[in-house]
Amino acid sequence: MKKFFGTLGIIFLILITSIVFIAYKSFFAKNIFPEKNKFFFVSKGMKYDDVIKILKQKKIIQDNFYFSIALKVFPIGGNFRIGKYSISSRLNNVEIIKLLRSGGAIVPITVVIPPGTTIKQQAKIFRKNLEIDSSRFVNLVFDKKFISKFNIDANSLEGYLYPANYELMWQMNEETILETQVKKIFSVIDEKILQRAEKIGLNMHELLTLASIVQGETRLESEMPRVAGVYLNRLKKGIYLQADPTIQYIIPDSPRRLFLKDYKIPSLFNTYLHKGLPPTPINNPTKKYIDAVLNYEKHNYLFFVYNGIDGHTFTRTYAEHLVEVRKLREFLKEKAKLSEQ
Repeated sequence: MKKFFGTLGIIFLILITSIVFIAYKSFFAKNIFPEKNKFFFVSKGMKYDDVIKILKQKKIIQDNFYFSIALKVFPIGGNFRIGKYSISSRLNNVEIIKLLRSGGAIVPITVVIPPGTTIKQQAKIFRKNLEIDSSRFVNLVFDKKFISKFNIDANSLEGYLYPANYELMWQMNEETILETQVKKIFSVIDEKILQRAEKIGLNMHELLTLASIVQGETRLESEMPRVAGVYLNRLKKGIYLQADPTIQYIIPDSPRRLFLKDYKIPSLFNTYLHKGLPPTPINNPTKKYIDAVLNYEKHNYLFFVYNGIDGHTFTRTYAEHLVEVRKLREFLKEKAKLSEQ
């Protein structure tokens, strides 16, 4: 009888020890890794098992089994929040679960939108960095009901999606991203800027449109006001703008070398066929291009052509322009010959 109770006592002790060990590993043991923090993503549609698998792969947790026990014992608190997480070392499973349910360890993602990017280019950047629906992003940009929320009288938000570094959240909805960008452009273009634009005969939409063309033409800050001056001269004289960036905007495989057929594309954005500014901006310009238009250089130039190096040559008459075009062609031919040698 004593032997029986002795054996039973040993079994009970083993059982208690096992329970204590499992409880310790599940609820109290620290998940230790050498890095200060580890990052991972919880995305839309992920189930608990998917998240646990990622945590194990990233070596944020030591064991799936013990983490699953902790998850079952503490089911209250709702689903895991979507986001990019930064989890520090030395947290136990319960602490990690609490962070996943509260979103307390979610961190923003810096998304860099370069100057002069178009709607479609921005959509690709946001998709890559935030895993958003790029098609929905583009559709919203052309959605008149959505555009009307911002009191913008335009067919799209092209030009109003200000290029900047944004602190955004993983898989945040596309409306919020666009609202953030439009809010930014209205903080950049204040009442003083609108008053200055009005003095040169431009409203906000026209200002952004012309700035976007200047953005497409040059990257040299010294040239920006001069280029703006050329287009303002053409607008005043009622001359076709003949801006190549507007052609690049309407061809599907842009940017590339333009051919004669491209200049015949029937589009309101084709400034070789339609006078005045195009219907909307052709990209999203930054403040320096907006300032270049507001501080345009007053001159008599009506033409400019690439100089073959890093800028443009400006001329007053079409005859002068043709001379510079011939010079450019000769220069490029010589350059091609030298590269072949």
